[in-house]
Amino acid sequence: MQNNLNNLNTLILAREEFYTDRTIGSILYRTRLYVRTLEPPYYPSENTLHNTVNTAVPFAAYRLKFHDSPRHGLQKLYLCDVPHRSGILIHAGNTPADTLSCILTGIDFRNGRLTESRSALRQIEALARGIQITHREIFLYITR
Repeated sequence: MQNNLNNLNTLILAREEFYTDRTIGSILYRTRLYVRTLEPPYYPSENTLHNTVNTAVPFAAYRLKFHDSPRHGLQKLYLCDVPHRSGILIHAGNTPADTLSCILTGIDFRNGRLTESRSALRQIEALARGIQITHREIFLYITR
């Protein structure tokens, strides 16, 4: 996938801050910031702390689909074809304990917590639905 910032069917997750208990980033679409993100800590696969349960998804491009989740509700964004993993969603939550290896959305960070998570989730899901209607497929490109 070349020039992902201009692909009309690709959201960009730019990871910006890396900590031992969390990874903070932003989801952009065509260079516009849509939501902030919170994920588990990122460890490359060669790091001894890397595992498939509590480590952020590897840097790459992933197809997104809407998927019904028993825990998080109907039609949640699901990352497809993540190596050695399944069930990775974009969902609401506020702290690293809420990530469950997934990507959380929010409007901002205050006191180490995402704010307005459900509102941000609705915003990114609406954007993804619009992209899906026009382009059929949606991708999430995870980068630094």
